[in-house]
Amino acid sequence: MLSKDDVDSLPDDQDEAFALLSELFETYVEGRDKGRHMDGIQYADALGCADEVRAILTAWDAEEKYPRLMRNPPPGDGEWYEWWTEFQSAMRHYKVHALMMRRKSLMSVVLDKSHRAKIRGLLSRVREIVSQLKVSPAKHEKIIDLISKLENEVDRPRTRMEAFFALVLEGSSVMRQVGEDAKPLIEDIEKINDLFSEAKDDDLSPPALPPPKPAPRIEDKRDDDIPF
Repeated sequence: MLSKDDVDSLPDDQDEAFALLSELFETYVEGRDKGRHMDGIQYADALGCADEVRAILTAWDAEEKYPRLMRNPPPGDGEWYEWWTEFQSAMRHYKVHALMMRRKSLMSVVLDKSHRAKIRGLLSRVREIVSQLKVSPAKHEKIIDLISKLENEVDRPRTRMEAFFALVLEGSSVMRQVGEDAKPLIEDIEKINDLFSEAKDDDLSPPALPPPKPAPRIEDKRDDDIPF
């Protein structure tokens, strides 16, 4: 089912890789079903296909993450179709789960120590700026609460972005109320956004397809004694 190129093209992110693996699996099974016409896929094909999937899960040390796929098929080619139907169902289940986890990760980011320190410093400065702005006590309390929530998120292994997006909206609201006095606040929020964007770029998985092969270098045959 899987070629070397298929394996090499699997992304490093496990959820993204499993989603791609599932698509390769579905394409293979559909092709074998069509090739067999009414008989459908045969036991040997199903067993080989499942073995390749299970080999990848074992290489990932992910047997416990995908328990439904690790169930042993029945011996021989007797009553195996129930196992195969369950295996296909499990592949679809884990594919949807992987896609949802990948979607969730797009709304979060992994921060390193440098990003955490810089964001914390900016949030402390934002707290001081807000205390000096002429806004209502309710508005002040709401922004301080969002700053505290974002500080807590920064300490997580993967920082969720909801509190930051809410802080951006509140900053825009303050800007409309107090005008230029809110400029330092907006500037620091933009700096925080730049740090999140920088961390997100570092956090992105490599593309699913392998990079193109570099063009062959043309040997420089110029005379080394010529100074140009």
